[in-house]
Amino acid sequence: MSGHVYHEIYLHITWHTKDDSPLLIPSLEPRVHDVLRDRCHQTKGVYFHGINGTPTHIHLAVNI
Repeated sequence: MSGHVYHEIYLHITWHTKDDSPLLIPSLEPRVHDVLRDRCHQTKGVYFHGINGTPTHIHLAVNI
């Protein structure tokens, strides 16, 4: 057995607004996406793949 081990964990994370209320209006959604994207880029070991969503939730794809 090899002494080298490699792992990758892919995550699909979703955030929902309380009671699925449509709070992520078009003027707010890009700002929220930017904050989450920037946080991923600033966090060591987190690799950002994509972000999208609807007025009630956000999808974030990363791997660690």
